[in-house]
Amino acid sequence: MATPLTNGPGANGMPSKAVQTYRGFVTRTDTAAKDLFTLPKNARLLFFLVWGKAASDAGTSAVLKLGKKGGTGTEFLAAYDVKTAASGNGMTLPNAQLLMGYDTTLVDTAKQTVDVTVTGTYTESGTASTTGGPWTVELFYVTGLVMEG
Repeated sequence: MATPLTNGPGANGMPSKAVQTYRGFVTRTDTAAKDLFTLPKNARLLFFLVWGKAASDAGTSAVLKLGKKGGTGTEFLAAYDVKTAASGNGMTLPNAQLLMGYDTTLVDTAKQTVDVTVTGTYTESGTASTTGGPWTVELFYVTGLVMEG
């Protein structure tokens, strides 16, 4: 469920937006898009945290993909490596440039125009994995325009 966090006054005396979170879980058996949670209309993604119990031991590659239900499945995070120890176990913050909706302009083009179900998928190649995960995906977001009061 969304968990509101407290937040102080925003820039230029404008009221701040309450940062909220959703959490879902992806396992090695989630090789088809799995529904994780549904974002409300006007949500703007801030960032994802990903953490896992163990890195995947797949032969060649192992990645998490985060997307929109009914979409390509990679709208938010195209291919996040969970094979290497640096990202497959422990807590990590994927590079914001990996987020497909990432936008640094003052125009809020990344806000969702409708409720969006976020999906997670695990994909591997090479020798099949025998260990790895599960991975927790936590999404931090605000609603409305970031620059609005």
